[in-house]
Parts: sequence; structure tokens; C-alpha cells
Amino acid sequence: MVYYPESKHGIYFIRGKQAMEQAVYLRIKEFYIFHEGGNMPENVLSGDQLAWAQVAEKEASVICKQADVQYDFVANKFIMQCFGQEILVDVPGYTITSHSSLGKKLLHGMDYFFDLAALWYLGRAKNVPPAGRMISPASLNGGEIFQRGTHVLPLDKIAARYGNEFENFYERGRKLGGEQMDYGDASVRLHP
Repeated sequence: MVYYPESKHGIYFIRGKQAMEQAVYLRIKEFYIFHEGGNMPENVLSGDQLAWAQVAEKEASVICKQADVQYDFVANKFIMQCFGQEILVDVPGYTITSHSSLGKKLLHGMDYFFDLAALWYLGRAKNVPPAGRMISPASLNGGEIFQRGTHVLPLDKIAARYGNEFENFYERGRKLGGEQMDYGDASVRLHP
């Protein structure tokens, strides 16, 4: 059972993983919790509150194993790598920070999207090994969002920017913590 004491709108209880998945409806900036039967309640819990609560309810050791992150037990912060940058998630303090300029750009240049993505990752990641083969984002649960609309991966823009300058492409990939791969004309594996 999940208890959300931080909501200014009241106290919410959700039982079980399946109930939680059925109870959450993604809507631009907020996640609404529905009563059994599907009616939207008057009180809502924002997406960031729900994401923080999902991380706070789990043991740090479980999150570390499932999300492949570190935990600093002295500072009470998760340490995750994103595009080669160290990102610090302070659950008790409700803050996400980075000491690098690129890390700060990830945090502050993407409005609330990075925070939500990082928190949902920490709260819901599963320790699944890589498939060892390329897969389409659309084949992932919820991945169809990257095939159309405003969330389409900008692959054409990346190809236009680097053209045949493969070494510049690889260098940028290395700066982002990536590694050169042997797919297509040029490819880099990134770890967002």
C-alpha cells in the first residue's frame, strides 16, 4: 500500500502495483488518481508528487539494484549517470541536482520533463539486461510516443548536423558518455 502524506489536497491510498497502474492517467503536467470505477476525484496528486512518493516508498538497495544506480548513505542521495553526467537525487529534500554544466542543462533546460523521467525511472526500473540487439522505441511499453508527435526522436536533425563528419559525431557521443557502435554509417550507444 502506498501512502502519500505530502498532498495538499488530502491523503491518498493505492493498493498494489496493478491498482496503481490502473489508477494513474498521464495528462501533460499532472497525473490524476481515479477512484475505483474510473471517476476523476476533486482532489488530484501532481505527477511530481506521485513520482517522488514512488521512489520514497522503496528501499534504496532495491532501487540501486533495479535501476543500476548508486546510493550515498551519508548524504542520503541517489547517484545516477545520465548522458555521462552525474545526477544527484535527494529524496528526503525533494531535489535533483548536478555539478556539471551539461547535467544542469539537462535539469533546467527541459522544464519538468527530466525530473519526472528520472524519478519515474528510479521508481519503476526493472533490472533487465540489454537485449543485445537493436529494437524500435515503438516496441517498448509506452514507446510509441517517440514515433509520432512532439516526442519524435530528432534523428534527421542529428544526421543533417553531422553529415559525413563521423569523427565529430563520435566525439560528441563520447562527451555524452556514449560508445561507438557498428550499426549503419555511424552509431553511438548512449545511456540516458
